[in-house]
Amino acid sequence: MRILVTGGAGFLGSNMADRLAAAGREVAVLDNYATGRRDAPSPSERIQVVDGSVVDKACVDALFDSFRPTHVLHAAAAYKDPDDWGEDVLSNVLGTVNVIRASQRHEVERFVYFQTALSYGAARQVPIPVDHPLHPLTSYSISKCGGERYLAMSGLNYVNLRLANVYGPRSYTGPMPAFYKRLKGGQPCLIVRTRRDFLEFDDFMRLMEMLLPSEAPGGDFNVSSGEDCTIEDVYRLTVKILGVTPADEPKIVDPLEDDLNSLLLDPSKVQEVFGWKPEVDLEAGMRKLIAWYEENGVGETFTHLRAAKD
Repeated sequence: MRILVTGGAGFLGSNMADRLAAAGREVAVLDNYATGRRDAPSPSERIQVVDGSVVDKACVDALFDSFRPTHVLHAAAAYKDPDDWGEDVLSNVLGTVNVIRASQRHEVERFVYFQTALSYGAARQVPIPVDHPLHPLTSYSISKCGGERYLAMSGLNYVNLRLANVYGPRSYTGPMPAFYKRLKGGQPCLIVRTRRDFLEFDDFMRLMEMLLPSEAPGGDFNVSSGEDCTIEDVYRLTVKILGVTPADEPKIVDPLEDDLNSLLLDPSKVQEVFGWKPEVDLEAGMRKLIAWYEENGVGETFTHLRAAKD
């Protein structure tokens, strides 16, 4: 396999690139470092890194022509400014179209699209089945749905993964790095009264190996642990693992207009089709993540939520 990973310096992309290269695959990474890190992925003779954007069609085409990928993992996305609708459309819609068109031209064997569970919006059914209507509410999720729709009409052999909160090394979004960073710094924490579904990266990567072969089933799948917890649960676990005693109890607030009270996906379809099931529970996964933070620190964090920035 020759695998192109767009957004390959971000959390998901860089970890996939590392694992795939370690397994002997040839990997090319494309990233503009808007939210990615210059020290990711890890140095490897099997990983070619290109500094560029999926919005730049000439860059995308040149990389496809030189690397000639058999597989594309499209993880590149804009999400760091919830009010920059133009950037979201450029990266998440036009950028996706550029990657799809190049994939068609090169007849790639498999295209994997990483979609956000936020695409469902305020769901009418919980856990959310994969055939639930899409009702995106934010610029990020709206634009990601645009990319998904173009992929569906592309004729490519594709898999569309609607993801829960995947976490692991280099995870710098969401409550886990925020709580770790503030608790280590002796700062007070803010907890939003919401529930989320968390999936550890090792479990995610086991599924990726199952769905990469071109003969594997395609289509839309929810990828999640199938279990949710409160954000306060994540805070309490972080306190427990760090062994700290915060000076003040955290402030707990209701979610604002651009957030969702609950986000729990039903992963039964992906479990039935691929025979996959998560194995790492939340506490075990968070212990691994915090050990990684202890050794490597927490970099700059980003969020698609306006409320979290204010």
